[in-house]
Amino acid sequence: MTQMLLEEIDSIDAEAYKMASSIVLEPQRRQDFAERATYLSERFKHMLAQLKGQAPDLYQSRSDQISETSLDLKFVIAEQKAISLRLHHFIQREKKDEK
Repeated sequence: MTQMLLEEIDSIDAEAYKMASSIVLEPQRRQDFAERATYLSERFKHMLAQLKGQAPDLYQSRSDQISETSLDLKFVIAEQKAISLRLHHFIQREKKDEK
């Protein structure tokens, strides 16, 4: 059961980052992704609650990933001042490539 939770958490993580980085490149896409991100955010919270109950040490070891995913989902839903570190790095790479 825990393995299935981890796989779903990883899947949400990947999708959140993909949507967030797409919005960096094309800000008008936010409205296309907002509903999906809201759904994923609720699903993610549910998965995390289960993981925390079943494997608290594993939950703790994934705290960085949890934070990154949460910030990416929030960014997709609505522009935020706080963004994930990986999204910040993506933005920096994009700015560097533009030069």
